[in-house]
Amino acid sequence: MLARYAATVKNLRGVLLFSDSEEALERIRWLTERFKYRNLGVIPSLSGKMEVKKPFVELVYPDGELIKLTRLLGRRLGEGVAEAVVLSSTYVSPLFVLDGDSVESLRPLEVGSVRVSGKLTDRDWKLHLRIADYTVLDFYRWSVESAEKLWTREPEEVLEERAERIRKDAKRYWRIEGKEREFLLYLDPVRFICEEGLLPKLRKLDVRVSAGLAIGAAVCLLPETD
Repeated sequence: MLARYAATVKNLRGVLLFSDSEEALERIRWLTERFKYRNLGVIPSLSGKMEVKKPFVELVYPDGELIKLTRLLGRRLGEGVAEAVVLSSTYVSPLFVLDGDSVESLRPLEVGSVRVSGKLTDRDWKLHLRIADYTVLDFYRWSVESAEKLWTREPEEVLEERAERIRKDAKRYWRIEGKEREFLLYLDPVRFICEEGLLPKLRKLDVRVSAGLAIGAAVCLLPETD
């Protein structure tokens, strides 16, 4: 399983989150046309809703402890959302959100956003999907180590540090900044855990589940991408 994880994480462009709506199926076709050389991750709970073939790959949990984290978050968020958040963090990849219902399902985790105006060109999309990749990668080690502090410290300082990092990161997207609609949501499962009173239960899990608690980026791939 670890070997499969290592092979997948090296070539993964993003992790999918969608419902079974026609809207999501249109987005899947859009992605298939544009991602011929990088893989797109399908979480286990969604693999039965689509044919998993190149460029799509079914994700696995590289560590059974992470399944416990998904179950903890899933009691409040639902299994699919929790799984997408934990595995996108574990695979150091942005979430690609393919329909409006799925965007709304992430609201409890939202701690910031990037908004745009007007239609984005293919060049805009290619550039800013790559920037979203950098957002996740640059956050990853720091925010996982930040999450580890929850096992030994009170959360207030941790949460403020994470919020400040997000405020600074949003400046990356200045080329497309606008007010009409959301391009990207910043997600913080650590803040969600603290606000929902789940910290005592988190501390009963092994600290290595911090791999699933990085600050996340969810790109809203809704119909205006056509």
